[in-house]
Amino acid sequence: MAEDRMPDAEYRIISTNYIYLRDNLHAGLLTGHLHQYGVLSHDDLEEIHNKAEISRKAGVELLLNKLHFVGGCSAFKHFVESLKANGYHRAVELLEVNITCYVTR
Repeated sequence: MAEDRMPDAEYRIISTNYIYLRDNLHAGLLTGHLHQYGVLSHDDLEEIHNKAEISRKAGVELLLNKLHFVGGCSAFKHFVESLKANGYHRAVELLEVNITCYVTR
């Protein structure tokens, strides 16, 4: 549903850094926080964990896809919070640098 989508301006920030995120994140470390914040459902959590068991990159790709299509309007904020909580400081820097480029406040 459209109201469940991450705003396009915020997803552009993720897509601009897609390769870095895919190659450097571990979905399993982020999903607990995102589930706690209500961004991911329990079913999403299981689906991402199952995919990540096959391939770490595939798990991250599915996570990023879920954030885009079902994460809702607060998904980006909670994604960044999850990255910070798990020590992904470089990823946070990359995303925050692009905020002023794509998101008007």
